[in-house]
Amino acid sequence: MRADRPGAVLFDLDDTLYDHTRASRQALAETAAAYRDLAELDAETLFREFTRHNDECWALAGCGQMTREELAVARFRRTVEGFGVGHVEAEDLAGSYRARYRRQRVEVPGARETVLHLLDRLPVGVVTNGFPELVEDKLEAVGLAGRLSPVVVADRIEVMKPRPECFLAALRLLGLPPEHVLYVGDSLRVDVAGAAGVGMRTAWLDRSGACDLIHETRPDLVLRALPELLDRLLEEEGGRSGLSSPASRSAPMR
Repeated sequence: MRADRPGAVLFDLDDTLYDHTRASRQALAETAAAYRDLAELDAETLFREFTRHNDECWALAGCGQMTREELAVARFRRTVEGFGVGHVEAEDLAGSYRARYRRQRVEVPGARETVLHLLDRLPVGVVTNGFPELVEDKLEAVGLAGRLSPVVVADRIEVMKPRPECFLAALRLLGLPPEHVLYVGDSLRVDVAGAAGVGMRTAWLDRSGACDLIHETRPDLVLRALPELLDRLLEEEGGRSGLSSPASRSAPMR
């Protein structure tokens, strides 16, 4: 990563600051428990299949083939039909899941601490594809509501990451050139590739340790945990610069 400190940091939200995977797993388990046919299914298999259909529906939404409202129901319809329990109303499942999901309060470990430290020194914002009505709930859940700017929600500009418009909107609000902004996200395809495509620096949050995954876009920095970012961007005790010294915990590119 280049040795000059960025002028701002932008974060993805889901599975970067807010632990969407954990929240979704818990909300789905609670929802399934309320329906006899679903309660009898293996919880891990149900979550895996729901996640697969969810990802497929988000991909369709990203290229304009499905609205977010359709997505919210279609992922459940596809899941229950796959298990042969299509008589369970997908609309009911979607509503039940949404209510339970909104009650989850789970941050990615170290998210609040990392962001608050950064806010003492530079602007910090968010660029997210998430449902607009859930964004503030999630920021509140991680203790960051009202603290971040800009907050760019893809739905409000009618395109989704990795489209460049999402990242360019944030740059306009920051008033900074892309090379002066670091973008941190958990997806190589959506976050790293999208941000790098407009010239931003990039950090990939690889909590699973899958650094060996081959992808055409190479992030400037790979993190195993969010607090590692502070080692690279903030001055450490004793006056050492985290950028001028080797990172004590962050993984090198392979």
